[in-house]
Amino acid sequence: MGAFPNRKPNEGGPKVKHLVLCQMVQDKPTQVEQFFKVHFPRVLDAMPGVESFHSGAYSSFEGFHKGYNWGAEVMFRDQYSRDFYVAHEEHEKLVQVLEPLLENGFDSIVAFDMLI
Repeated sequence: MGAFPNRKPNEGGPKVKHLVLCQMVQDKPTQVEQFFKVHFPRVLDAMPGVESFHSGAYSSFEGFHKGYNWGAEVMFRDQYSRDFYVAHEEHEKLVQVLEPLLENGFDSIVAFDMLI
């Protein structure tokens, strides 16, 4: 269930903000929106320790998005909740739904976690 640096697996640790940026295909807008508005939230609703979830399409005029046109943010209660989610079979299924919607497969996604 992932690495647990300096803690036991059942000890939570600090909150984790999980950011995901994706370069999604342009020719399947309905499927892309369904992924972020239906599939992703449904999986998160079944996971313990998820405090919030937000997602949306890129919307800035600045142009610094480097082709990343969708993003999501998940706030986990603690590191254990994040690790539980990442190792869960429903997360793996979600990744399988996501992959064909990515512009260049897994080269089109960045996941970044920070401790809060």
